[in-house]
Amino acid sequence: MMNVFKAIDTDNNGALSREELINGFSQIFGEGQENIEEEVDKIMSNVDTDHSGEIDYTEFIIATMNRQKLLSKERLQAAFNAFDKDGSGSISSDELK
Repeated sequence: MMNVFKAIDTDNNGALSREELINGFSQIFGEGQENIEEEVDKIMSNVDTDHSGEIDYTEFIIATMNRQKLLSKERLQAAFNAFDKDGSGSISSDELK
């Protein structure tokens, strides 16, 4: 995560500005990607918890950890759904077999 942060932090001030995030997104997803600025604005409003106008490393790590937890929950739900064949919300012994 440190390498990703450093790659986006082009002015090396230890914080990601809106412009740095836009540039980073453009490099990752390509210049033709629509709504990059909208996505960056959403990220800024959700991740910049101290409202400094920049995302510092701590905020970046917290946001990344939250995203990893979300992905883990999604994986667990997908695994559960694979066993819950009838969609009842519970797994019967027949479904386990």
